[in-house]
Amino acid sequence: MINVIIAEDQQLILKDLCNKISKLDNDINIVSTARNGEEAYEKILLHKPDIVFTDIGMPLLSGLEMIQKLKAENLNTRFVIISGYKDFEYAREAIKMGVDEYLLKPIVIEDIKKILDSLKSKLTMKKQDYLQHAINKLINSTVNESKSINIDFNYSNYYVALFVAGPYSNFTIDCATPFYDTWNEVDILKISQKYITDDNKFFLTSGQNRNEIVGILATNNNIDYNYATFKNLCNEVSSICNYKNIPITVGVSRPLKHISNIGVTSQIVRTIIKKKIVYCKTNILDCSKDKIHLHKFRTFISDDIEKKFRFIIKNNHKDSFTKECFSLLQYLENNDATQMEVEKCFKTIIDLFNINSINNNYVSDIYLELDECICSSKNYIEFASRLNILFSKLIDEHNKSTESNNSMNNIIEASKEYIKNHFSEDINVNDIANLFAISPTYFSKLFKKEVGIPPVVYINKYRIEKACYYFNNTDFTVKEVAELCGYSDPFYFSKAFKSIVGIPPKEYKLKK
Repeated sequence: MINVIIAEDQQLILKDLCNKISKLDNDINIVSTARNGEEAYEKILLHKPDIVFTDIGMPLLSGLEMIQKLKAENLNTRFVIISGYKDFEYAREAIKMGVDEYLLKPIVIEDIKKILDSLKSKLTMKKQDYLQHAINKLINSTVNESKSINIDFNYSNYYVALFVAGPYSNFTIDCATPFYDTWNEVDILKISQKYITDDNKFFLTSGQNRNEIVGILATNNNIDYNYATFKNLCNEVSSICNYKNIPITVGVSRPLKHISNIGVTSQIVRTIIKKKIVYCKTNILDCSKDKIHLHKFRTFISDDIEKKFRFIIKNNHKDSFTKECFSLLQYLENNDATQMEVEKCFKTIIDLFNINSINNNYVSDIYLELDECICSSKNYIEFASRLNILFSKLIDEHNKSTESNNSMNNIIEASKEYIKNHFSEDINVNDIANLFAISPTYFSKLFKKEVGIPPVVYINKYRIEKACYYFNNTDFTVKEVAELCGYSDPFYFSKAFKSIVGIPPKEYKLKK
C-alpha cells in the first residue's frame, strides 16, 4: 500500500483530485489532506507518506517553501507539484529542488495515472533495494544484532535454503574455489518465478564462501505446501547443475516465525551441510527435521589397509601407493563418503609418513594442498588426478628426509587456528602435535609458555565460549550444544561448562 497526502487550498480541486486518485489505483491510500502549507507540513511529518501532491501556491507556507523545509527532515517522500500555467517557471524551479513530478491545471486523469505509474515503479524498486540490503545484513547477523535492523516484513513463515556448488569450501579466494561463478551461470531468481507466487517474496544473497548462495522465502501460505514448493525449486536448480556436471548440496531450513532468525539459521544449515555433504554428489538435505547431531565418522582405513600403506611407504613403492589410493577412492565413492570422511581418510594416510623427517613447512603445506584438492574437484576422477600429484611430491619429500622447524610462534598460531576450525570434532593434543611433527609433551610445553595455559584448557575454554554463543542465539538443548561443541558426553560437558562459566549450562540457558 502506498500512502499519499494531498495539499490543495481550493476545496473543489482537492476533492476532485482525491476522487481521481482513489479511482485509479486500489494500492493508493490517501492518509490525509491539507488546505494550507503549515497544516500540510505537520501532517507530512506525522504520517511520513510515500507521495505528496501539493499546490505550488499555498497559504501560510507555499508549496516550494514547504518542500524546502521538509528536505531538512530527510524523508523518503516523493513530491508532485500542482501548478497553473502561469506558475510554470516556479514548477521548473521545484524540479531543480528535487521534486519528482508536476501536474498542470486543469488536472487530467491521464496525467495523474502517468505520474502514479512512474512513482510506483520508483518506490517499488527502492523498497526492493532496501529489503535486499536489509536481508544482506540479516543473513550475516546474530539474533541480538538483527534486532537493530529495521525491516518491514509481515509474513507468517520464512525459509532459508543454502546452495553450495561443488564441495564445501574452506577457502575464500577464487583460484581455490573454482565453483565461485556457478551462481552467475545458474539464474535461481529466474527459476524461482515458476514456483514463487506474487503474494510471496523470494530473495537471494551471497553466502559465506564464494561457491555459496542463500535463498530466503517469505510467505503466508500453508507450511507443508511452502516446503514442498521450495524443495521443488531446489530440485530444479540441482538438475540444472547436474547437467553442467557440477555437484551441489542444498540445505533447506525449518519454517521460521521471525525474519530476524535467518542469520543464525543460515549458520546452522551451513554446519549441517559441512558435516553431511556427500563428496562429489548432488544432495538435498532436509534441515527442517535435522537437529544438529555430530556425524559419526565411518572408518574407511582398516588396520590391514593401514599396514599395507605403511609397508608401501617404507619401501618406496610409488606405483603400489598410487594403485591403493585409487582403490580407496573407488570404495569411498561407492559408499557415499562425506567430505569430512574423505578428508579424514587421506589425512590419516599423510600421517603414516615419517613426518618427523620431513620439512615442517612442507608438512603444513601438504595439509593445505589436500584441502585444496578436495575443495577444487567436481568429481572423483579430478580428485584422483590432483591427489596423485600431491602424494608424488610427498613421497619425494619423504625420501629426501629434509628437516626444518617452524618458529614457536608460528606453531602456536597455527594450532590455535586449527582449534578454531576443528573445535566441534574429536581433537586432542596428540592430533595437534602430530600436525607439526613434534611430541605432545613438547607441544604442550611450547603452548603453555606462549599462551599461558595448557592446550587442553585452551580447547575447553574455546568450546565453552562457542557453547555460550549457541545458548545466546539458538534454542538448542544442552545435549545438542554439547555435541555441536565437540562433547559426546553431556555430563562431561556440564562439568567443563560449570568449571569455566561458574554455573551449569541448564542454568545459563535459562538466564540468557
